[in-house]
Amino acid sequence: MCLYINARYKVFKDVRVYEMCLYINVGYKVFKDVRVYEMCLYINAGYKVFKDVGVYEMCFYINAGYKVFKDVGVYEMCLYINTGYKVFKDVGVYEMCLYINAGYKDFKDVGVYEMCFYINAGYKVFKDVGVYELYLYINTGYKVFKDVGVYEMCLNN
Repeated sequence: MCLYINARYKVFKDVRVYEMCLYINVGYKVFKDVRVYEMCLYINAGYKVFKDVGVYEMCFYINAGYKVFKDVGVYEMCLYINTGYKVFKDVGVYEMCLYINAGYKDFKDVGVYEMCFYINAGYKVFKDVGVYELYLYINTGYKVFKDVGVYEMCLNN
């Protein structure tokens, strides 16, 4: 699996996802270090994020067919967040983590083991569209986005 920051490419080539974008509609670039254009990482609390799979109530659906998170037992590649309640409950998200694969390599091309997308550990992540202290951690020492040439990827602003 390769993560590409570009809506024109496949995001997860193993699951054949086309035109998938994780949008974070904050009004500015989230990845300033990697110079991401067209902001392929958006989260918009007002309409569907993934038109191909029909996302409602801000769930990250990635249109696959097997588990992603063994912690929460997610099927069909739904990127829910390590909780027992709604991930995006309007604005009150705390200790939110997007765990991609706990136990085996998820991104074979970049050799990421137990990769985690930490979006803000302790603060509200989404307040409609205004994101405060948004942390996108990619817990790895490997090159994650080969298109943008990121090394030791840690997007923590």
